[in-house]
Amino acid sequence: MEIVSCSNCGKHLEAMPRIIPLADFDQWYGNVCTRCGRVYCNHCLEIGTPTPCPECGAPTLPAQRYYLRQAQVLA
Repeated sequence: MEIVSCSNCGKHLEAMPRIIPLADFDQWYGNVCTRCGRVYCNHCLEIGTPTPCPECGAPTLPAQRYYLRQAQVLA
């Protein structure tokens, strides 16, 4: 699994255990903003809710591979 880092503090996000054995469903503990492409670890931004991005104010989404691709964080 790729390494995903927090845009705020640089910490590597911890990968969640795979529930579905497909790479498309990979997820990390954190949030991502698909508008500005910033990623936040669970220490820099509360996870579990659509918390506004501190950078642009857009709602953040779970750090899932699908959303990380939309934010152009992962290829």
